[in-house]
Amino acid sequence: MTNHPTNILIEIPIDKKENKTQLFNETIKFKLDEVELECEFILTQQFLEIKLFNHNTKDYYQSIINNKKFEKSVLKKNMEAIKLMPAFFFEKDTNNKHFLFHFGGKTIKLEMIEMTKTDKMTIRIKQLENENQALHEQLGLLTKRVEKLERYQQQEQVKKEQIKSLNNKSIFWLTSGPNQGIKFDDQVGSVTIKSYGNYWRGLRGTTILTNGITAYRFQINQLSGKKGIDGVMIGVCEASVTGCNFKSPNGFMLYSYSGIYKNKNVSVHKYCKPFANNDFVTAIVDMDKKTLSFKINDKDLGVMAKNLPNKVRLALDLYFVGNSVSLLEMSKMI
Repeated sequence: MTNHPTNILIEIPIDKKENKTQLFNETIKFKLDEVELECEFILTQQFLEIKLFNHNTKDYYQSIINNKKFEKSVLKKNMEAIKLMPAFFFEKDTNNKHFLFHFGGKTIKLEMIEMTKTDKMTIRIKQLENENQALHEQLGLLTKRVEKLERYQQQEQVKKEQIKSLNNKSIFWLTSGPNQGIKFDDQVGSVTIKSYGNYWRGLRGTTILTNGITAYRFQINQLSGKKGIDGVMIGVCEASVTGCNFKSPNGFMLYSYSGIYKNKNVSVHKYCKPFANNDFVTAIVDMDKKTLSFKINDKDLGVMAKNLPNKVRLALDLYFVGNSVSLLEMSKMI
């Protein structure tokens, strides 16, 4: 048993026990010659820097409760009524200006801070400042999210306008020869053969590519024809080509029906599996390396054609009535 003068008291906030219900700012007192304390407490520099509020205030106890370091303390099991378990006790000195902090046979004098109205107002102002800062930070994050959403919406609108203009016959597509029956739908960016029978029709983009990397993303709307999946070719051609692109020595076309690379009306090699309705086909034109590559449904298939001419246009050949392709996006990658 620890021997201390009997006139020294420990004051500890208690929880409801044996019909006793008190708030944290109320205490139960024990004389040290009646209670045995088993101490297991680590004194740290952080603890010494803690400002202790008035011993008899709720703020004081709450400051202890909020300090996780005190969780290392224990009391004997027969003191289960005590909610907080500090392995130390305080004693006011005679002039009532300090606390005497007793632990492990040592005593440390700590200054007692009286909580005046001014102190409480200062603390409350600080709390409000912290709350205001937190709200300001949350508002900043929300503003950034709104700005990001607005930028995204603007970008999507630009894309829609760009696609609409790209697929406008007078702006994007060039036709030559007997290309009757072709319908351009600027709302969905589609090119469709509507009438005048089945024969090859060649279309080319108005933009001439000479450098950098440009990607054209299509969706295959309808491939139906007498032979089933047939009648669409996508690729590039030399800028001066007219007529059907795949028949030209300077036409580099991928055939939907067989997945074969076609040039000057010759099957050069098998490149991929046949297209299907609703497939997404992306033609990637690298004018720095003079290559043409494709992605089918975003799967990269590698280079199909090399040694492209110095000036090329996007090229599209359609055969059957009902064949329909939409240009969804054109992007300059480099």
